[in-house]
Parts: sequence; structure tokens; C-alpha cells
Amino acid sequence: MYLSIPATVSVAAACINLVVMALSAAIGWRGGWREMRAFALVALSAAAYNICNLPTTTPAFSDAAVTWFSRVSIAVAGLHGASWLHYLAVEERRPPHWYEQLARLVAGVIVVAALVPDVVMTSAIGTHDVPWLGVTYRDAQPTAFGGAVFGACVALLLFPLVHFVRRWRRGVPLAGVFVLGLAAFVATGVNDALAGAGVIATPYLIDLGFLGVVVAAGGAMVHRFVAASRELDALTGRLEHLVEERTRALTETQGALARAEKLAAVGTLAAGVAHEINNPTAAVLANLAYLQEPIALGHGLPADARECLDESITSVKRIARIVRQLLDAGRAAGDRVQRVAPVEVARAVRSAVTTAQASQAELEVAVAVQPGLHVLADEDLLVQVLVNLLVNAAQAMGAATPHGCAAVAAERAGDRVLLTVRDHGPGIPPEARAKMFEPFFTTKGPGRGTGLGLAVSLGLMRSQGGDLRLLDTSPTGTTLGVELPFAEPSPVEATTPLAQRAPVV
Repeated sequence: MYLSIPATVSVAAACINLVVMALSAAIGWRGGWREMRAFALVALSAAAYNICNLPTTTPAFSDAAVTWFSRVSIAVAGLHGASWLHYLAVEERRPPHWYEQLARLVAGVIVVAALVPDVVMTSAIGTHDVPWLGVTYRDAQPTAFGGAVFGACVALLLFPLVHFVRRWRRGVPLAGVFVLGLAAFVATGVNDALAGAGVIATPYLIDLGFLGVVVAAGGAMVHRFVAASRELDALTGRLEHLVEERTRALTETQGALARAEKLAAVGTLAAGVAHEINNPTAAVLANLAYLQEPIALGHGLPADARECLDESITSVKRIARIVRQLLDAGRAAGDRVQRVAPVEVARAVRSAVTTAQASQAELEVAVAVQPGLHVLADEDLLVQVLVNLLVNAAQAMGAATPHGCAAVAAERAGDRVLLTVRDHGPGIPPEARAKMFEPFFTTKGPGRGTGLGLAVSLGLMRSQGGDLRLLDTSPTGTTLGVELPFAEPSPVEATTPLAQRAPVV
């Protein structure tokens, strides 16, 4: 089938408009530009109009096909005007103005009326010759109402034209490109109206008008999109540089804070050690000075020399015990305990209760531990931790609840076992909860403990792959949780007695 020059222009214009439509839709959907998605409708309706113009200069199409495509082209022209009105509202991110809503209503009427036979277009076919181009156009003849409809379609384009003229006068970048494209489109519409009426002998140029306005507007928006992408890339680069600087500064600040915290912890530890060791050390020095003075005078040892030596030995043992407790408290950061094995929880709890009650005769303990439940731990160390917690529970209840009963329970949760020790004391004050596991921190009165019990217990638990944490505290009691890995029972249970270790308070 031979295509005339106008038919070739229609096909080319339709293809280019479809490419612009696809590009606008892709940028709009993937880049989040709603106005690009709206402009894709403008380009699609322009391509549809170009296709509808193809039969007018192609002899292979019948007169009936020409009539049908002429009607559809008027409907598409109405849709094209409506798509421009939709684009304006989306671009400015606003609801349509009242006059735009009225124009959309007019466009809808045009679409419906154009598809009804003999309302806009009759079935009569007229010709329009352009001898110098060697082309004869075949057109369905419009009714009187159809002429007005064609004028209304062109008038719909005045809305975006006036809109972009105002923006161009305000100096908005690329608004002039839209003005030129829309003005050329309106001019081609006027040309086709005069040519179809036989006033002038020029070819129909509306296909070029559709192509020009879509390419101009689409190119302007793509240019704006590229500029925005470059600006975004530059902003991203600046942001990455800023984040890198802030991260480096934050890392340095965190490092300085960590060093300060370590120094503060060392200072607190040193103060605690000095306080705890100072008293027994002073007693040893006083006794040695007391014994040295008569010896220096040649009088021999005083009668109470043995008492002085016993007191000094007791003080030295206290110093040694404090040092051992500090080593236990530091196990969380040191080597892990290697002597771990399956331990029956009920057996360890019974041993801990017996040991705790030896020093806290008034302590009563309710035990709820499932028989046969085992954990992977060092049994001696686990018993020591439980003894420390039970002694703390007894001291917490003290005079406030002289007949209070502590509770020990254990349950399996997946591959872990949680042992809980609860007392019915007054609870832990809010200001003490964050420091309760720190060495030498205690809420007990003078002479009632070193403040190492929980710190030592935490270190012992972590050295076995477990943990110790505060689960709950209130004015009616406190619950601490001991967590250890679950273990299957060994074929032969150990029968050796557990080593008795003094509780750390």
C-alpha cells in the first residue's frame, strides 16, 4: 500500500508520540514524577489522533472507514484537550479550578457527541485537493454543530497556552518551550479549519501540530528531569560527604566517651577497692606497729600478741577474699569456664538453698523446678550464683517481711533455661537499677556487704555462656533471672558432693 507524504507524516508522528508517551510513563512510574505520568496521556491521545488521520490521504480506506475515523478523531481531540487540563492540575499539585472542571465537562460532551452518527460528522465525504503536493484529502463533512465542536477542541488548548504564557512571563525555566509548541499547535488547528472550509489551499498540518507540541513539551520535561537528577546526584554526593564527616566525628566522640567511661569505671573500682582494703590494711598495720614497739625496746612480745596476730590474719584473709571476688567479677571479660557439663537444675537448687539457709536461718524458699531439667554449666559456680541471689533475697526481705518466702523456679524456653529467684522485699529503687551490677555498688547499710555479689554473679554466669538480669521489680518484690543453655542429661550423673563456697554479699 502506497503512503502519501501526509500519511507518512501521520505514521511518523504517531510513532514519535508513542515513544514520548512510553518515556514519560517510565519516568513517571519509576521516578515518582506524577506530572510525567499525566503527560503520557497527552502524548497517547496525540498518537491516537495521528492514527485517525491516516485514512484521509490513503485511498485503500473506504468512505465508511474515513467517516468512522473522522468521528473518532474528533472524540480523541476532546480527550486530548481534557488530558492537557489534567496535566496542568497535576503539575501544580492542586485540584482543578472551576473553569477547568467546566472545560473537562465540555470535552466529555465532545467525546460523546462525536461518536454519535450525524451529530458532529455526517456520512457525506468531501475532498480537499492540494495540487502542488499531489494529495487529495477525503473528509467526512461536519454538521453545523460539528464546526462549533472543532472550534471548541482548538479552544481547549487555549487553557494550557494561557497558563504557560503566564509562567513564561514570570521567568519560569522552559515555560517558553511549552508556549511555542502550544501556539504552533493552535495555529495548525486554525490552518486545518480554513483549509477544510476551502478558504486556503494548504495541506492539513494538525499532525505536525500534535507532534510539535508533544515533542517540545516532552523534551522540556525530560530536560528538567535530567537537571533534577543531576542536582539530586550532587545533593547525594554532598549528603554522603556530610554523613561521612558526621560518622567520623561521632566515632571519635564515642571513642572519647568510651575512654571516659572506662576511666570512670577504673576510678570507681579503685575507690571501691581502696575503701574495702583500707580498713583491714589499717588493722594489720596497727597490729604490726603495736607488736614492733615493745620488741624495739627489748621488752619482748606483749601478752595479747596472739590476739593481734589472729586479727591480722583475719584482715589479710579478708583482703584475699576481696581480691578473689574481683577476679570472679572479671570473668565476663576473661577466659570462659572450661569445666562445663550437664547439670541437673533441681540438684543445684537444693544445694544452693541448703547453703543459703546455713547463713540465713530465717530464710524460707519455695522451689518449683521440673525434675530432670538440665543446663550446661559449672555446677559449683551455678550453686554459688544461686546462693548469692538467695542471700540477697533474705537480706532484702529482712525486717520488713520477717516471715517472707523466696521463690525459685525454672523453665525451658527453646534451647535456653531460665531460672528465676524472687523475693518479697521492697524492690529496687529506680536510680539503683542501672548500677546494680556494678562492682562495689550496694544499697545495704555500712558493714552489710562489699557490693560485689551481683557483679561476681554476673561474671560467673557470662563465663559459662549464660546471663544474669533483672526481670522485674516493684514495691512487692524483685525477680532476677539466671539464663543458661539447655543440655540433655549425661548418661551417668555426678555423685561427688558440691564444693561449698561462701556467699558473696
